[in-house]
Amino acid sequence: MTEKLLDFEGLLKRAMNDKELVKEILLCYLEETPLTLNTLAHYVKLQDYEKIKEDIHVLKGSSASVGAIKITEISIKIQHAVIDKDIIAISKAMKDLNKEYNKILKTIKSLDIME
Repeated sequence: MTEKLLDFEGLLKRAMNDKELVKEILLCYLEETPLTLNTLAHYVKLQDYEKIKEDIHVLKGSSASVGAIKITEISIKIQHAVIDKDIIAISKAMKDLNKEYNKILKTIKSLDIME
């Protein structure tokens, strides 16, 4: 069974079936997410839990909005690890986030509306 990476139908519904709006939202997500991942990685190295908490909240929200299911789930795990100040769990989850972002990037770019 193939895991669902993107809830495109949900995004389309939230955008009232406006495919141009969906395309703009996804392009913005693809532009902003790598920046957020880079700043998160920086804050993880510094073990700056407050900044990690802030950035992971942003990533979770934007990922949930576009329907990036796994990224949202991993972001929630990081939020819990931040509460526990578990840098090992955070670091592992960051690797998972980067892997999932690469998958979602390919998925989004393969959508018909992105052409």
